[in-house]
Amino acid sequence: MLIRHHLPVYQQGHFRQICLSEFSAVDPEQTIFCLPGLLETSAAWYDFANFFAKKHRVFIIDYTGRALSEYLPHGVEYRMSACLTDICSAVSFICGFDQQSNQRVESVASTARETRLHIVGNSMGGLLAVTFAAKQPSIVASLIINDVGAVIPWSGLVAIMGAVYAAGRRASEVMPSYSLSSVAHDLNVDPRLLMAVMRPPYADLDLRHGLHGLSYEQYFAKTKVRTLLIHSTESRMVTEQVLSSTKTHKDMEIFSVSGSQHPVAYTTPVNERIESFISHRFSSGKDVI
Repeated sequence: MLIRHHLPVYQQGHFRQICLSEFSAVDPEQTIFCLPGLLETSAAWYDFANFFAKKHRVFIIDYTGRALSEYLPHGVEYRMSACLTDICSAVSFICGFDQQSNQRVESVASTARETRLHIVGNSMGGLLAVTFAAKQPSIVASLIINDVGAVIPWSGLVAIMGAVYAAGRRASEVMPSYSLSSVAHDLNVDPRLLMAVMRPPYADLDLRHGLHGLSYEQYFAKTKVRTLLIHSTESRMVTEQVLSSTKTHKDMEIFSVSGSQHPVAYTTPVNERIESFISHRFSSGKDVI
């Protein structure tokens, strides 16, 4: 069964409403919180949810400007920090915290026992997951990050931005059948978001520029929870150099999947590996399919 929760978010002097989708087993064992990638919506996660909701409670967020969540008003720019604010509001709802006092209160989504989250993040969602876990470790049971590491290589960033730019450029051509609005409609996002993600100010978290790319290592170093990194063997985002930087995280398991897909698709073998991880079943720390 799918339940949609519409949650208020306050930021930069305005209120907005975001959509949080919930799938749940009758007596769920764990709580899983899914963070989409750059231009993903909750619709991309339905197969994942159908697999895991047989045993667990699964929540999927639509960040502001995507799908059923409200768009930002004109004059307010889209930023990664806005996504992080959305995440904090969703976690407060799931875990039953009052956002102002940070005290536990009765919530529709929370259970009688203390809720700790297994957070699954695709690409940008993985970076947001690590950021949140570094700030709120007591709430996070584990992290599963999909095809992103402690360093974002320039080559991978160029590939992603190039794909977005190509869509935007084609959309800007004077063609009745292809417009910026039509691309945004296909993605189910705000047209202004499509343009915003192509600009450097969008990545307004503390990403440090380096020779090899944007460094996120300080957040990985602060994150003390168990982490499973899933990546494609031919990934442009998780290269051998990125793996070397990321594996310094002391409680990291690596799961490699053949191919170059970004993010890695949640096939049955991938889902079974995640299920094993959140259930604390034994793993050697690194495996490949």
